[in-house]
Amino acid sequence: MNQTPGVCGGDVCLRNTRFPVWVLENFRPLGINKSRLLDNYATLTATDLANAWACAAAFPDDIEIAIDENDED
Repeated sequence: MNQTPGVCGGDVCLRNTRFPVWVLENFRPLGINKSRLLDNYATLTATDLANAWACAAAFPDDIEIAIDENDED
């Protein structure tokens, strides 16, 4: 996981990508499973998803804040 000021708004991203963890975590309540994510995002690996879920579990408040800040209601 990377968190770099100025990259993706400083959100935690998967290593060597600009793919924020909160984006992946936001798909989970929608019922989008691992297989579908891997099919739709060819650059992601099963390891990437496992790392994203671990990060989201370790920092749930930070991930929830990022989701709320990026909510487009």
